[in-house]
Amino acid sequence: MNDSTSLDPMDLHVDVEALRASKAALRQRNEELEILNGLLVRTGRSLSVNDVLDGLLTTSLTLVGPTASGGIFLLDSARRELRLAAHRGLSEAFLASESSVQVGECLCGAVALSGNVLISGCSTDDARHTIVHDRMPHGHVIIPLLAHEEVLGVLFLYTDAHTKFTPERERLFGMMGRQIGIALENAQLFQATHSDLHVKLAELTRALAAVEKERARAEESERSKGELMAMVSHDLRSPLTVVLAEASDTSACNAPECRESRESIRLSARRMTAMINDVVDSARLEAGVLTLRREPILVGQVLTELVQRGYSAGDRRRLQLTLEPAPLTILGDRSWLERAILNIVGNALKFAPVDTLVALRLSADAEGLLLEVVDHGPGIPPAELPLLFKRFFRASNTHRVHGSGLGLNIARLVIEAHGGRVDVSSVLGQGVTVAIRLPLTAARAAVSSAVQP
Repeated sequence: MNDSTSLDPMDLHVDVEALRASKAALRQRNEELEILNGLLVRTGRSLSVNDVLDGLLTTSLTLVGPTASGGIFLLDSARRELRLAAHRGLSEAFLASESSVQVGECLCGAVALSGNVLISGCSTDDARHTIVHDRMPHGHVIIPLLAHEEVLGVLFLYTDAHTKFTPERERLFGMMGRQIGIALENAQLFQATHSDLHVKLAELTRALAAVEKERARAEESERSKGELMAMVSHDLRSPLTVVLAEASDTSACNAPECRESRESIRLSARRMTAMINDVVDSARLEAGVLTLRREPILVGQVLTELVQRGYSAGDRRRLQLTLEPAPLTILGDRSWLERAILNIVGNALKFAPVDTLVALRLSADAEGLLLEVVDHGPGIPPAELPLLFKRFFRASNTHRVHGSGLGLNIARLVIEAHGGRVDVSSVLGQGVTVAIRLPLTAARAAVSSAVQP
């Protein structure tokens, strides 16, 4: 009687063969993983394109035998050309004649066009091998380097003629091509970014050098300006003082021509003194060296006193002052603030017809204090409005009136030193409105804000 539980020798043989096949497949898979891991290690050592290509080629050559040689072509898509970027064991003749090939030309060009791995057993037997038939027969393994299905180049390996590769090894070649392609793309992106950073750094370095040069030039200009102002202040003021003193000494002569001469000398000397003071003060203000002695100032009171004593009787009759009933207080230097207002109002009186009024309107809104000086003079051409408060600027339609062109410049700098601003608007032939804005003290600002609708 047969024992139904006994093992059939054939079944045992089949199980052993299956186990061996499984182990062989596992070894093959482990080998593939080691190769792919070797490629990863190579790509991780550097992000330089040349270093990456050199390392990948060295690792790839170990797959096809100790005598293998080869290289890597990179694709120039604009010129549809492959250019040799890395190589091992290639002859000088090859490097001289085949360092670049056209896409579609020879086996490498064909792979660049198809994007598929190509294995050729012998160069002399393969009609697709269109170059170097006269050289020693050899086999080819040509692998496209792919990143996101785009060919970036090809890896070509020369083997002994008629070398055979298993389907698994051919599949591995395709996997290698994709991994090398991704590594190549990353290295190219890094290199491009690195190059861009170098360009940007060079541009920034040049810009900083230009700024430093401009700063040094500005410092030299300020130094020269300071020396000039010191010269102007001392060397011109001193003789003017003498001129005024000499004019006073001629008071013994009461003849009409003497009195007229004395007055002319005094007037000219005072005008020159005022101009010198304006030049010096403008330079100080431009340089930011003005020191303000800040104290609470009732602006309405300052305006009232200026109108009463700051102008001639004829000019006072032309001034029309309108004040907000509530007191408006700012923190500032009264003497400098008075000078700024005098300059702006005096400019309006100077250029407006003598039979017209100049309005001074003081009020407050959400932005702070607002003082408007409105005249009915010739106005300012629109193109010249932005220049009105520049140093030495004089409008093209006001040359008949004498002046240094510094009064409004000084006024603007003083107002800005107080944290305010000066705006100007004009209608040609109808007049000019200068609006002075200054920050109110905290208490007044809070009241003004509370009453806004």
